[in-house]
Amino acid sequence: MTRSVLLTILFLFCGQAPAVELTLYYWSDRVAQGGATDIAIGDERRMAGGVAALGGMLKTERSGNPATLTLAAGGELAGSFPAYSTRGASEVEVLKRLGVDVFTPGVADFAWDWEDLQKALKKSSFAVVVANAGHEKSGRLFKPDTLLERGGVRIAVSGVVPVSLGEVVLRSGLEGVSIDSPEEALSRVLKARDGKADLVVVLSQLGLVEDSLLAVSVKGIDVIIGGHYPRSNDIEPRRIGRTWIVPAPTGGTYLGRSRLEYDADRGGLIGLTAEQIPLTADLPHDDDLARYEAFLEKKHSTFGKKVLGQLQGDWLVEGKGPSATRFHRWVCDELRRTAASAQLALLDRSSLRKGISEGPITERHLIEAAPIPTPVVVFQLTGEELFRITRRKTKVPRLIWSGLTAPSRGDTTGQLRVGDYIVRPEDTFAVITTGQVWDRFTELTGLVRTDRPALQLPIKLQDVMREGVQRQKVIVLPQER
Repeated sequence: MTRSVLLTILFLFCGQAPAVELTLYYWSDRVAQGGATDIAIGDERRMAGGVAALGGMLKTERSGNPATLTLAAGGELAGSFPAYSTRGASEVEVLKRLGVDVFTPGVADFAWDWEDLQKALKKSSFAVVVANAGHEKSGRLFKPDTLLERGGVRIAVSGVVPVSLGEVVLRSGLEGVSIDSPEEALSRVLKARDGKADLVVVLSQLGLVEDSLLAVSVKGIDVIIGGHYPRSNDIEPRRIGRTWIVPAPTGGTYLGRSRLEYDADRGGLIGLTAEQIPLTADLPHDDDLARYEAFLEKKHSTFGKKVLGQLQGDWLVEGKGPSATRFHRWVCDELRRTAASAQLALLDRSSLRKGISEGPITERHLIEAAPIPTPVVVFQLTGEELFRITRRKTKVPRLIWSGLTAPSRGDTTGQLRVGDYIVRPEDTFAVITTGQVWDRFTELTGLVRTDRPALQLPIKLQDVMREGVQRQKVIVLPQER
């Protein structure tokens, strides 16, 4: 081999930069969960989650590794009494202490008035990005994207929220706000970043189907961190074209971790592995975050103590049997009273976060039960659709109705009744529910929500509950049914 050929080979070998490994940490819809929760991990029940566990895991994982990004894909600023009292400001401080780099506000975060949301996030030390939300007077609500550098790789991070946002959160809090097409908004971001970013990551609150369409229609996205997925632990990462779709764990009990291999000489992102790490009680915890959560609880412990009524018996939201849905059924009945035209009311088990024990019912009790401000929505179902919903087989019965009587065991007629009326397939019924149920309508019912008309009433679920307690004053629990 000649000297010149040998030098050429050495030059080519030495000139080729090694691949860079980047690590993304992420989650979504933690909904201000401060403490641990009893969850199923494999065949076991374990206590997992809480911000102290999340913070401890992040500190351990990021220690000595500068090539990391920590991403919160929405649903952080509502869901607890401190978050309710501060309009999300308490949870902005939590995100700062967790070392979040980029945050995209999600559906639950827009439960607050958009001005309150902006005010809370002004004190953030992290980037806040939403590409497709703007305001008719003030322009964009937040930056469309941000550019960060890790391990010599330039990473553009953007975020998108669903066009249907105004259907599932209070419209009064979105006055003047416009939600653009996610595809068009991200296309503008990619055009502006052309040649300036090596990787493009999108934090999405659209859902798995819409994220898949996004991957097909918008070229140039490397990774979509999909927030707001139902049962995200059951969804495997998938690749559509050159775009990876990675589900973000929800509920604050898992931490998502993706290891990316980037090689500019081989076309950019050449590999991705993803996993969800359970935040179990035996893992290292962040004591500073634990103290901060305790401080928040103590600071807000005296708020909401006004007694609204009395409860005789316990309102439960967990367990099995009719007693586990007493609270839900009472709320359903109160919802149906709200709209005289509604023959039915509908909730699901997750609509109420916490039960109430026998004794005084305070404002705080109601807020802790339903801590995310959610509107009341009226829509229609046909008799045929009611049959499909009630016959649908799911692992866990989640729907609670008011006004609907399903066939009892041993009833071979299969008749459904709305009041005393026997349901026929061609009938149409008005149903009242909450924005949270409407947001998850397809997941809960198996029916398509797109193009289905819905009327949002100028009242929140919390208002319905408060007025019901004050009207009844002493609530005696009904016989089990």
